[in-house]
Amino acid sequence: MKKLGIFLLFVSLVACKNVEQYKAGIEELGSKWEATTASFTGFASTVETENKAFASMNDSLMVDSMAFAKLAPDAQTKLNDAKAAFTNAGAGYASLLTDISGFTTEWAAKGAEVTALKDGLAAGKLEGDVAAKIAELTNYVTESEGKLGTLTETLKNVKEGVTNSFVNYKNLIAQYLPKK
Repeated sequence: MKKLGIFLLFVSLVACKNVEQYKAGIEELGSKWEATTASFTGFASTVETENKAFASMNDSLMVDSMAFAKLAPDAQTKLNDAKAAFTNAGAGYASLLTDISGFTTEWAAKGAEVTALKDGLAAGKLEGDVAAKIAELTNYVTESEGKLGTLTETLKNVKEGVTNSFVNYKNLIAQYLPKK
């Protein structure tokens, strides 16, 4: 019985040592994961806010259909083109929101894997090829940070396009349909 106790103690120590070798990697992964999650959540919130601002801008540019019908054809064309440019620029927000939605689903699935590693570390029991999983998830975080950078640049371009086309459309409305 004494030999069995010594054997179990030895196995326990080896198992703890095996878990300890992954501690730094899992903790670093967890920190990077949390930071990237916070950045992405903030970005998603910004896109939603900008999309709502676009909708408000769009609502503010209502054109009286009776007055519009009285305009010369070239003026109607200019206004229609400006409205189309504004609407098309704003469609960039919908595209970003679609990208965010798809990424959020994938991020949540990978987040479960990060949580499993953190829980396994806390419990002192990790299964499978832990080193490979840490490497895979760390690479995923790095790629996601790059994707977030690209999406941030896209948001900047969409916002600039919306702002410019809004100003143009608003100025044309003021030019051709002045308020009396």
